[in-house]
Amino acid sequence: SVLQGVRQLLHPNGALVMQVAYVGSLLRYTQFDWISHENTMNCSLTSILRLLGPHFLEVYDLVRLPNVYGGSLRLHIQNKGNKHRPITAEIQKLLKEEEQQCLDRLVPYKAFVCRVEHHRQVLLELLNKLKAGGNTIAGYGASGRATILCSYYGVDKDIISYFIDDAPSKQGKLTPGTHLPILGSSVLYGGARPHWVVLFAWTYADSILKANSEYVQQGGKFIIPLPHVQVIEHNASRL
Repeated sequence: SVLQGVRQLLHPNGALVMQVAYVGSLLRYTQFDWISHENTMNCSLTSILRLLGPHFLEVYDLVRLPNVYGGSLRLHIQNKGNKHRPITAEIQKLLKEEEQQCLDRLVPYKAFVCRVEHHRQVLLELLNKLKAGGNTIAGYGASGRATILCSYYGVDKDIISYFIDDAPSKQGKLTPGTHLPILGSSVLYGGARPHWVVLFAWTYADSILKANSEYVQQGGKFIIPLPHVQVIEHNASRL
């Protein structure tokens, strides 16, 4: 296995640095849109230690990266029992948090499934109501995560008219599956600007809202789908 190779190659005083997507962040922020064919594994520190143990390896330090891939851990690994680098207090701190959250049991994962379905129902109810009222709705952020959200929610051209993306390489193309045209953000300031924009790139909400504050000031509205449905409009933010 890979870890057998690490054990053989690692110098007695050497260290391996490994970064993993953190399942605690996935659950906390209901980030089911992160799960795809290329992102199938989210780890806890507890699970990593169980994986390393049989290979006489241990985590002696870690760094939490809340803004990397929706929440990640950078793990510093060494041969078990290394006396040159003591295990930091951060290890026991996170293990205690995971124990309190029951991350090694099914309970939080079943609750996660329920939240995902609840968010789906809430968002679809809002979008269908807006569409029935004659509103134009656009999506913002033509990413893989947006594709996952649209696929699971069942959001298509009957609800979303087009997508907006700041990457010139995506503009003029179509979104996978839904085949919606991708436009630049200048459409937010034209005469035919959308009434509502679903912010599928919700992990970048702060920077996108700041960059498009003029759209909101002119009466445009954003919907942030996760970690809970939130409406952003001029002089108000309501849940």
